[in-house]
Amino acid sequence: CKDSPLDTLDVIGMYHKGAYTNFEGLPPHIYAVAARAFVQCTDENKNQSVIISGESGSGKTVTTKLVLKFFQGISSKNAAKELFTNEDDSKEGAMSIE
Repeated sequence: CKDSPLDTLDVIGMYHKGAYTNFEGLPPHIYAVAARAFVQCTDENKNQSVIISGESGSGKTVTTKLVLKFFQGISSKNAAKELFTNEDDSKEGAMSIE
């Protein structure tokens, strides 16, 4: 997952905005689940849970890391600033998952 194009703040922002447009034009991704949970929790004041299950080796740990990385990216003040102000368009904003 390291250095994946889906680990950038731009992609996280696209999925966050996509939660308001039913993810029109975006491919299916765990970020869509995380974005929907985040929006329903923050905008609609509904408690949310994300259940990640599967057999051994099915990617539960990586998926959990992606969900947490989404929440971290969308929640942090620095990420919000980069997502919504475009002060430095040359910044890629790549995040790594370890």
